[in-house]
Amino acid sequence: MVRYCSRSNRSVGYSCLVLLVHVLVLAPHRHVEGFLRPPPTFHQNQRVGTGLEAHSQSITHYRRTYHNFRLGKSQGAKGETDQFHVEPDMPAMDEGLLEEETFFSIAGPMTKVMDAITAYRISYSRFRQGFHRGAKGEISAVTSFMTAAHAKFMPVGQRANLIRTTNEAKAKGEIETPLTRLHVHFGCGRLGMGLLSPAMAQSDRPVILIDGPFGDYEKLVKDGHKTVNFYVNDEPTLTDVTLVTSEADLPEDLHAPGLKLFVCSTDAKLQRRVVNACDTLTTSLGPVMHKVITPHFDEEKSPEDRTYIYGCENDHGMVEELGEKLEGKAFVVTCMVDRICTGREVIGNDIKVSAEPHVGEVVILQPPPMAPLPAFAGDNVKVPMTYGEANYFCRRKITMVNGMHTTLAFLTLCKEETGDHPGDHKLLTCKDAPADIQAKIWHWAVARLLLILWEHDQEIIRHAHGLTTDDEVCETLIAYARSSLKRFDTVEDTTGRVLAGGVANRWNTRLKVALNYLDSQPRPGKMEARLLSMAGVKYSDVIASVKDLVEDSHRFVGTAPASQP
Repeated sequence: MVRYCSRSNRSVGYSCLVLLVHVLVLAPHRHVEGFLRPPPTFHQNQRVGTGLEAHSQSITHYRRTYHNFRLGKSQGAKGETDQFHVEPDMPAMDEGLLEEETFFSIAGPMTKVMDAITAYRISYSRFRQGFHRGAKGEISAVTSFMTAAHAKFMPVGQRANLIRTTNEAKAKGEIETPLTRLHVHFGCGRLGMGLLSPAMAQSDRPVILIDGPFGDYEKLVKDGHKTVNFYVNDEPTLTDVTLVTSEADLPEDLHAPGLKLFVCSTDAKLQRRVVNACDTLTTSLGPVMHKVITPHFDEEKSPEDRTYIYGCENDHGMVEELGEKLEGKAFVVTCMVDRICTGREVIGNDIKVSAEPHVGEVVILQPPPMAPLPAFAGDNVKVPMTYGEANYFCRRKITMVNGMHTTLAFLTLCKEETGDHPGDHKLLTCKDAPADIQAKIWHWAVARLLLILWEHDQEIIRHAHGLTTDDEVCETLIAYARSSLKRFDTVEDTTGRVLAGGVANRWNTRLKVALNYLDSQPRPGKMEARLLSMAGVKYSDVIASVKDLVEDSHRFVGTAPASQP
């Protein structure tokens, strides 16, 4: 164990960590082009190399485990898991506990590294300020399992990767991305249709949807409809889609322009024929994803013949596991999906999905270079160019949307409960909160924006959004915060559901972390001060609101004191 007894020694330790990262990052990479990514605005047929000077100054968590925001474990979306046959050995699932929104989880081997690095950074900053609690032991915890892959997420690692990406992009110039000849999507539940069907409709590529004849789809098949129409909030997305229930219904040319099919069948042979014809495949199946997808990829294939599977699932760990299972058989890419979809009904041959007014977001995370991208199009579909940008989009969503959802839950409990029992109450939102609580909500939102700025290099944020100035960065972040708060006004919720993943867990990972960060930053930097000014708040008020809620809500947790010494 490394021990640090003075500030000078601590500085030496930090310098050693930075040196280690430099060594790891500068190690040869066999696939330099793997760092190339498309520009933030999604155009399916083009990836453009853009010059970028990166000066990374922040350390990021990136992959903290968030297992289904409301439930605390992996579950599929209600109305999706029963659309496919579940094998007898699959555990029975209580429909009332099925996921009811799109808040995703990120799980994987990077979680331990990112959490350790972030904890060390906060502790180190506090030590430099003179607090007696320091980073004792954290440095060895980080370096004991750090590899070149982990180092890419350190500040100097991100800088090296971004510069390398820039140089490669300049050398290659414009990169043409192959168009998918046929796109197949498994899972026509609320999330699949509420978020993805508009994106597929805008792509104008051949599309085949696959789902089972269960639930409200059973009557659709029994009534003998020949075509179906999909709607989101009464707006048409995919219309005049041919309904297919047997191989005899399949057209001869599955790559015909304008092809739109809905295969409503569990016939494995029929599904396999469709899968074999596609270049790209997406899923929104929930926990039955492995059961449904794995049987269709049982043969080793050469890289040029492999299908690209894009997992549009809330549980990223589950998608990564699928990639491990299908190694050598298919390429599996994780996508971040974000839209609250509340219902689905079938009326005649019309399939209508209800969703929040917010159009949602799809972020395709780190597809292989030159991979055909899924049949998605629209301003809400993003393909980050670099690891840093992918990290930013994920952390921005988790920090603001998931984090503020938790903040509202604890604000509600503190308002409604006089004791320490976390009862179940209707979630307080800005729309119905009194003025003093509205101010606290905005202070918390701004605190989370400051945390986002701290986690990410400002050049990464600029490049991700195509911005050029500090003011534009602040305006974009503030607009995202306001938009996120408005989303909660459109959907009724309860504290019981929001905190179902565990009150102590949510308090520590989504509430107290904000106070820990502010404690490590005695004064805002230039960029942070600009954001505070544009948001119309004082730093002291932000700190006070965060500290008050963390300390007041601690009574529902029953662990150690909230404030650090």
